Amino acid sequence: MIAIPLNNSNTLNNDLLEPLKEFIKDIITKYKMSKIDKQLNSIIETFEPLKDRDIVIQNEEDVARFEKFSNELADLEDFLENLEDLQIDDEVIQNKIDKALDIVVPLNCRIAGNLADFEMRDLCK
Repeated sequence: MIAIPLNNSNTLNNDLLEPLKEFIKDIITKYKMSKIDKQLNSIIETFEPLKDRDIVIQNEEDVARFEKFSNELADLEDFLENLEDLQIDDEVIQNKIDKALDIVVPLNCRIAGNLADFEMRDLCK
């Protein structure tokens, strides 16, 4: 927290506005980083256990569900890449973005591969 000195007349004058604006920007930035950090933790905790699981697609209903999930993963991947493009000046956040991408991208690729394999099996029947 920064100390905001009041002038002798106890008024808020123009000299105090700049430090106050910087203080507000700092609070907002820290809040946003905290929210991003929490979201990244949630993404990692949710998807990391899934990264090595077998993907079983047995019928058309599975295909529809996995296609929808794959599209949602692609949206998540876009979000993470946009975060990465911001080049946030926080090494911990950047590392979490990288880790989340290292989980989400291969998982979505495996799903896409299994969907393609199912379609090929279906064609060969």
